[in-house]
Amino acid sequence: ESESGPNLMDHTEELANLAALQRAQSFGPVIERVLPLKWKAGTPYCLDFESGKLLAPPGRLTVVRLGWDQWCAQSRVDATAEEPKSGPVIWGQGCVFAKVENARWDSIKPARVVKELLRGGDVRTQAELPNCQAIPATFLFETRQGGRGVLQVVGFTEDLRGMKLRYKLVHP
Repeated sequence: ESESGPNLMDHTEELANLAALQRAQSFGPVIERVLPLKWKAGTPYCLDFESGKLLAPPGRLTVVRLGWDQWCAQSRVDATAEEPKSGPVIWGQGCVFAKVENARWDSIKPARVVKELLRGGDVRTQAELPNCQAIPATFLFETRQGGRGVLQVVGFTEDLRGMKLRYKLVHP
Protein backbone atom coordinates (compact mmCIF):
# COMPACT_ATOMS: atom_id res chain seq x y z
CA GLU A 1 0.00 0.00 0.00
CA SER A 2 1.43 3.38 -0.94
CA GLU A 3 1.69 6.32 1.39
CA SER A 4 0.66 8.79 -1.32
CA GLY A 5 -2.99 8.89 -0.23
CA PRO A 6 -6.25 7.09 -0.92
CA ASN A 7 -6.29 4.45 -3.62
CA LEU A 8 -7.92 4.77 -7.04
CA MET A 9 -11.17 3.08 -5.92
CA ASP A 10 -11.70 5.78 -3.28
CA HIS A 11 -11.31 8.48 -5.95
CA THR A 12 -13.61 6.66 -8.38
CA GLU A 13 -16.33 6.36 -5.73
CA GLU A 14 -15.86 9.99 -4.71
CA LEU A 15 -16.22 11.14 -8.33
CA ALA A 16 -19.35 8.98 -8.77
CA ASN A 17 -20.85 10.53 -5.61
CA LEU A 18 -20.04 14.07 -6.80
CA ALA A 19 -21.61 13.29 -10.19
CA ALA A 20 -24.77 11.97 -8.46
CA LEU A 21 -25.00 15.23 -6.48
CA GLN A 22 -24.57 17.32 -9.64
CA ARG A 23 -27.31 15.39 -11.49
CA ALA A 24 -29.82 15.58 -8.62
CA GLN A 25 -31.71 18.62 -9.90
CA SER A 26 -35.34 17.47 -9.70
CA PHE A 27 -37.79 14.83 -8.54
CA GLY A 28 -39.86 12.61 -10.80
CA PRO A 29 -43.65 12.47 -10.38
CA VAL A 30 -45.20 11.52 -7.05
CA ILE A 31 -46.23 7.86 -7.21
CA GLU A 32 -48.98 6.53 -4.92
CA ARG A 33 -49.30 2.84 -4.04
CA VAL A 34 -51.01 0.55 -1.53
CA LEU A 35 -48.54 -2.00 -0.21
CA PRO A 36 -50.34 -5.13 1.11
CA LEU A 37 -49.63 -6.07 4.73
CA LYS A 38 -50.97 -9.63 4.36
CA TRP A 39 -48.92 -11.85 2.07
CA LYS A 40 -50.84 -14.43 0.05
CA ALA A 41 -49.62 -16.61 -2.81
CA GLY A 42 -50.46 -15.00 -6.14
CA THR A 43 -50.97 -11.55 -4.59
CA PRO A 44 -48.66 -8.77 -5.81
CA TYR A 45 -47.13 -7.45 -2.57
CA CYS A 46 -43.52 -6.69 -3.61
CA LEU A 47 -42.77 -3.13 -4.77
CA ASP A 48 -40.18 -1.99 -7.31
CA PHE A 49 -39.74 1.75 -6.61
CA GLU A 50 -38.19 2.53 -10.01
CA SER A 51 -41.01 1.07 -12.12
CA GLY A 52 -43.78 1.58 -9.55
CA LYS A 53 -44.89 -2.02 -10.14
CA LEU A 54 -46.23 -4.40 -7.51
CA LEU A 55 -45.04 -7.95 -8.19
CA ALA A 56 -46.22 -11.34 -6.95
CA PRO A 57 -43.52 -13.88 -6.08
CA PRO A 58 -43.68 -17.04 -8.20
CA GLY A 59 -45.51 -20.10 -6.84
CA ARG A 60 -45.00 -20.67 -3.15
CA LEU A 61 -41.83 -18.59 -2.81
CA THR A 62 -41.87 -16.65 0.48
CA VAL A 63 -39.41 -14.52 2.45
CA VAL A 64 -38.29 -17.54 4.48
CA ARG A 65 -37.56 -19.72 1.43
CA LEU A 66 -34.21 -20.24 -0.20
CA GLY A 67 -34.19 -18.29 -3.44
CA TRP A 68 -36.14 -15.28 -2.08
CA ASP A 69 -33.17 -12.88 -2.19
CA GLN A 70 -32.21 -14.07 -5.67
CA TRP A 71 -35.78 -13.60 -6.98
CA CYS A 72 -35.97 -10.11 -5.40
CA ALA A 73 -32.66 -9.11 -7.02
CA GLN A 74 -33.63 -10.46 -10.46
CA SER A 75 -37.11 -8.88 -10.26
CA ARG A 76 -35.74 -5.58 -8.88
CA VAL A 77 -37.99 -5.81 -5.82
CA ASP A 78 -37.19 -3.07 -3.30
CA ALA A 79 -39.77 -3.39 -0.52
CA THR A 80 -42.49 -5.43 1.16
CA ALA A 81 -44.65 -4.43 4.14
CA GLU A 82 -46.22 -6.24 7.07
CA GLU A 83 -47.64 -5.52 10.49
CA PRO A 84 -45.96 -7.48 13.26
CA LYS A 85 -46.98 -6.82 16.90
CA SER A 86 -44.23 -4.17 17.15
CA GLY A 87 -46.01 -1.99 14.55
CA PRO A 88 -46.19 -1.60 10.76
CA VAL A 89 -42.91 -1.96 8.89
CA ILE A 90 -41.62 -1.69 5.33
CA TRP A 91 -38.86 -4.25 4.81
CA GLY A 92 -36.13 -3.22 2.42
CA GLN A 93 -35.20 -5.93 -0.07
CA GLY A 94 -31.76 -4.61 -0.97
CA CYS A 95 -33.15 -1.14 -0.14
CA VAL A 96 -32.31 1.13 2.83
CA PHE A 97 -34.29 3.84 4.65
CA ALA A 98 -33.52 6.87 6.84
CA LYS A 99 -36.30 8.45 8.94
CA VAL A 100 -36.72 12.22 8.50
CA GLU A 101 -39.14 14.88 9.75
CA ASN A 102 -42.52 14.84 7.97
CA ALA A 103 -42.24 18.50 6.88
CA ARG A 104 -39.24 17.54 4.73
CA TRP A 105 -41.54 15.77 2.23
CA ASP A 106 -42.38 19.25 0.89
CA SER A 107 -39.12 21.05 1.60
CA ILE A 108 -36.21 18.70 0.87
CA LYS A 109 -34.25 19.29 -2.31
CA PRO A 110 -33.18 16.35 -4.53
CA ALA A 111 -29.45 16.99 -4.01
CA ARG A 112 -30.03 16.96 -0.23
CA VAL A 113 -31.64 13.50 -0.48
CA VAL A 114 -28.55 12.22 -2.30
CA LYS A 115 -26.16 13.95 0.13
CA GLU A 116 -27.84 12.60 3.27
CA LEU A 117 -27.99 9.05 1.93
CA LEU A 118 -24.32 9.18 0.83
CA ARG A 119 -23.35 10.38 4.30
CA GLY A 120 -24.92 7.29 5.85
CA GLY A 121 -25.88 7.99 9.44
CA ASP A 122 -28.95 6.16 10.78
CA VAL A 123 -29.73 4.16 7.64
CA ARG A 124 -31.68 0.93 8.15
CA THR A 125 -32.95 -1.98 6.10
CA GLN A 126 -36.49 -1.30 7.35
CA ALA A 127 -38.83 1.68 7.75
CA GLU A 128 -40.71 1.20 11.03
CA LEU A 129 -43.79 2.88 12.48
CA PRO A 130 -44.63 2.46 16.20
CA ASN A 131 -48.34 1.98 15.34
CA CYS A 132 -51.00 2.68 12.68
CA GLN A 133 -51.66 6.16 14.10
CA ALA A 134 -48.05 7.30 13.61
CA ILE A 135 -48.80 8.80 10.20
CA PRO A 136 -47.60 10.43 8.16
CA ALA A 137 -44.14 8.90 8.49
CA THR A 138 -41.41 10.09 6.13
CA PHE A 139 -38.20 8.38 5.02
CA LEU A 140 -35.38 8.87 2.55
CA PHE A 141 -34.58 5.68 0.67
CA GLU A 142 -32.04 4.14 -1.67
CA THR A 143 -32.89 1.14 -3.86
CA ARG A 144 -30.71 -1.82 -4.77
CA GLN A 145 -30.22 -0.20 -8.21
CA GLY A 146 -28.99 3.03 -6.61
CA GLY A 147 -32.20 5.04 -7.11
CA ARG A 148 -32.85 7.54 -4.31
CA GLY A 149 -35.98 9.30 -3.16
CA VAL A 150 -38.43 10.33 -0.45
CA LEU A 151 -41.16 7.99 0.81
CA GLN A 152 -44.13 8.88 2.98
CA VAL A 153 -46.55 6.47 4.63
CA VAL A 154 -49.82 8.44 4.52
CA GLY A 155 -52.33 5.94 5.90
CA PHE A 156 -53.82 2.47 5.84
CA THR A 157 -56.74 0.92 3.97
CA GLU A 158 -60.00 0.70 5.94
CA ASP A 159 -59.62 -3.05 6.42
CA LEU A 160 -56.00 -2.45 7.61
CA ARG A 161 -54.73 -4.90 4.98
CA GLY A 162 -52.74 -2.29 3.07
CA MET A 163 -50.31 0.54 3.76
CA LYS A 164 -50.93 3.69 1.68
CA LEU A 165 -47.75 5.37 0.59
CA ARG A 166 -46.46 7.95 -1.81
CA TYR A 167 -42.94 8.49 -3.00
CA LYS A 168 -40.86 10.51 -5.43
CA LEU A 169 -37.54 9.53 -6.95
CA VAL A 170 -34.64 11.88 -7.55
CA HIS A 171 -34.23 12.23 -11.32
CA PRO A 172 -30.80 10.85 -12.25
